[in-house]
Amino acid sequence: MGAEFAMEELEFVGRGISDNELLHAFQELCEQAAWDFGHAGYTGTLAEKSNAVINRDPFESYDAAYKHLIMNNDKWGPADIVCFHEGGKLRWAVAGVCSS
Repeated sequence: MGAEFAMEELEFVGRGISDNELLHAFQELCEQAAWDFGHAGYTGTLAEKSNAVINRDPFESYDAAYKHLIMNNDKWGPADIVCFHEGGKLRWAVAGVCSS
């Protein structure tokens, strides 16, 4: 089986976001992906990830976060929740290599 890289921006802006808020947003993304692409597995979406790790060290840009995540993630590991600078704000995203 193969794998696809999936990265979704979260609606949060700033540093004051709690771990619980980030993990809850991750779970909502996973559930929505399962509804959108099916519950049978191997969708190549975040529906395939069951947990996530939070990294609060900000990347300098979305592109820097993307490049790091695509090179340092595997389909059997957890998704990563990261923050990055964009337009003068600190933004958040979740990403992972997902079974397809």
